[in-house]
Amino acid sequence: MRRWYTLIVIITAAIMLLTACSSNSPATEPKDKAEELSEEGQTLTVINPDSAGNKAAADSPVNETNKYEIQTRLTDFQLLGASTGLAWGITHSELRLYMTNDNGETWTNISPATLVLFSSNPQYGKDIYFENPTHGWIIRNFSESGEAIVLRTIDGGITWKITSLPKANEVASVFLLMRTGAGS
Repeated sequence: MRRWYTLIVIITAAIMLLTACSSNSPATEPKDKAEELSEEGQTLTVINPDSAGNKAAADSPVNETNKYEIQTRLTDFQLLGASTGLAWGITHSELRLYMTNDNGETWTNISPATLVLFSSNPQYGKDIYFENPTHGWIIRNFSESGEAIVLRTIDGGITWKITSLPKANEVASVFLLMRTGAGS
């Protein structure tokens, strides 16, 4: 009787091994298009600056040879007007900042110099603030050095001026108080 029991156990184990080897692996479902696009980032049509380094004005016609497409990962955006907006993301610890003046059809790279590294994505109103399409500020808090770095543009990102706030506690947000004339 013991032989039959041993034989039944061996046959059962062999059958289980054979069925496990011949079973089809579960088919993986293809990723849907939206998921694939979010992993790859967004495609932007960027306008090249002219030979003098000037970015095209919002109302100037753009030569097709000054345009090119890039693939980038944008993490946030902010509208500045009816057709004007900012979009940004971090690539290799560098801020990539783009502005559109035509409802997102074309974008201009207005990223500041790569000297200021970003370890996290900046938030609008806390780390990035634009009063209008030409006047903007970027603030980078550095906890290890105890100072905050402030980048400022008055020409829509063509140039950026950099300064620091030594021994500053963390800058919590940017707020501008607009002054009006005495007669208004």
